[in-house]
Amino acid sequence: DGPPRVISTHEADTVYRRAFGGLVDNALASGASIVVDFSDRTVTAQVIRILEPVLRQAALVTTKLILHFITASIKECARRHETWALLSNIFSLSPVEALDLSVNALGDTTMPFVTPLIEIRTLTSINLFDTGMSPVGAEMVNACLLPIASQIQHLNIGMNAFKGTGGLALAPLLEASTNIVSFVVADARLRGTGTVAVTSALAKMAMSRPSGRTLLTTLDLDGSSLCTGTFAEIAADGAPFDPNGAYTFVEPSGTDDGVENETSANAVPALLHLIRASPFLQKAIFSSTNLQADEMRLILGAVEDSGASLTHLDISWIEIDVGLLTTHIDNHHAGSLIELHMEGTCIDGDELSTILPVLTRCNNLRVLNLSHNSLDEDMFAVLADPNHKIGSLELLNLIDDENDDIEAEVAAIVALYGADVVRVARV
Repeated sequence: DGPPRVISTHEADTVYRRAFGGLVDNALASGASIVVDFSDRTVTAQVIRILEPVLRQAALVTTKLILHFITASIKECARRHETWALLSNIFSLSPVEALDLSVNALGDTTMPFVTPLIEIRTLTSINLFDTGMSPVGAEMVNACLLPIASQIQHLNIGMNAFKGTGGLALAPLLEASTNIVSFVVADARLRGTGTVAVTSALAKMAMSRPSGRTLLTTLDLDGSSLCTGTFAEIAADGAPFDPNGAYTFVEPSGTDDGVENETSANAVPALLHLIRASPFLQKAIFSSTNLQADEMRLILGAVEDSGASLTHLDISWIEIDVGLLTTHIDNHHAGSLIELHMEGTCIDGDELSTILPVLTRCNNLRVLNLSHNSLDEDMFAVLADPNHKIGSLELLNLIDDENDDIEAEVAAIVALYGADVVRVARV
């Protein structure tokens, strides 16, 4: 009751330490491990110093350290460096198994202050998504994790600017990651040589395992240029992957104005071997990878050869043969498929009429993404047909930036599925 009282810095320190200290004491007394989670909070050096005695005590039993999006609002590099240096000093000897540094502007200048965390020898899972890394950062990650590569199970390095040289830098780490379960390199700007290096390293990793099979359940290659330059016009023939083969070459620019030559690449042969060697694969993300219909046919064939049952398939923004996809889902994934993303695949009414009857038999399908497909009246009619209703669906995405005025056309679809399922506008 009464007006709020201003708490002194000393009192604030005491409150922080008592609150966190009590939790730490309980964990230590019970023999439990601790998860330290500062996600979505601005964590400065000042805050860390207030908590330092408790954090050092907690560090002894911290097995999961989540530092997602903690320094985004800190503009001065010196303050960011100080923050990460303190955190690294406190936790570098912790038994951390899962480390999440995602969505922090680390970049090449801040990475040296973070490497003591990445060098923790108990790590099995590391998330470096959207950390502003360049090829220089990729080299640091490779150097830090290579000694423990065989114990890494989950690696997320998406949304960074690795390009070709970054992919080459990461290749030794990936080739040695023989127990990797989840690999995400979405939108890491892999191009040409870098994509070939990454897929080839993973294929070699599969070859090095006694069984010749990987433990991969998640493979996210979104935005990686799997086939570029002249190779984009050449469908892979499905020939066995040659670990010593040359899948890149320098393509003449055709000009004399000093423009650098471009590297053409084809990562499909390595990818085919990797997929065939991954019988536990569940999430396969191939969106925006420059694949052509013939190459996608080979990839679906490789999934079939592996015996995998997919739960998530993303083939957005690439060419697909809907008839082949329909048969593939019907024969291999009807009982397992949970999410199907076909954004921007230029599917037409006849193709939609082909695949929907099969999707109605996918009893676990929760998400169907058909956004950015320029849906017309015929397609709306197909989706509104009660005979084609997918009973398990929780999200039907029909967003199209080029056609915002479709509320009237989708009224029948909304009536069939409910307004909480059908999405026609960005949230």
